[in-house]
Order: sequence, then structure tokens, then C-alpha cells
Amino acid sequence: MGEFARTRNVELHLIPGNHDSCHPMANRNSHIRQRVFLETFASVQLFARRKIATETVLLSHFPYVGDHTAEDRGVKYRLQDEGDWLLHGHTHQDCVLDPSVHPRQIHVGWDSWRRPVHVDEIAEIIGSDASTR
Repeated sequence: MGEFARTRNVELHLIPGNHDSCHPMANRNSHIRQRVFLETFASVQLFARRKIATETVLLSHFPYVGDHTAEDRGVKYRLQDEGDWLLHGHTHQDCVLDPSVHPRQIHVGWDSWRRPVHVDEIAEIIGSDASTR
């Protein structure tokens, strides 16, 4: 990842997940492992909040609901749904937005996009939803 960032002159921020050693679900000493990740990433945090297309957007590894297994895993690490958009990974789905699961969660994982997602693409999805309300 460090090489990817250097060759493209971009700043990367990590929202770790259950397979990352800097996530408490994966490693009880996750706070110690965070130092290694900060050599590549500008920040490492379990969740974040941003403004995209005039909407508050939350970032978390875990979706509000859904998983690629029959049962939702990591429930205690999931954010509470209070109506904000959520960008997430974890589900390993190839579908970016599935309103039948949740209308305001967008899967931004490599599984869906096969590449990093640009913030303008997320703004377009959010904006198109706002225009249908």
C-alpha cells in the first residue's frame, strides 16, 4: 500500500477491519500494532465522519447490517444507524449499493470496485439518491 501511495502521490487513511492486526477484534494488542500501520497511512481509526455532497457520511469497516455469512459478525463494532450514509467494507459483496439490505450504506471495498473509490463517485451516488427523494 505504501508503494501505491508513493507512486500516485496520495494520502491514505485506514479504517481497519477484523483481519487487520491494528483492529481490537483481531488483536488484543491492536494499539501497539497501530504504529506499524502509521508508517504507511496518515491515520488509523476505527471509524470517521466526513461531509460528502452536503451529507454527513460515516466510515466504518462494518456495515450497519449485513454480512457475507448468515449471521452479522462484529456487531459490537458496528455504528448505530441514525440515518447517515455509511461507507463500509467487510461484506465481500460485489454490489456497491443494495437498497434491499440498507438504502444508505455503500460498500467501498475492493470486492465491489476492483480499485480505490474516488470521493466524486461517492458524491454522485449520494446525489442521485437525494434527487429521487
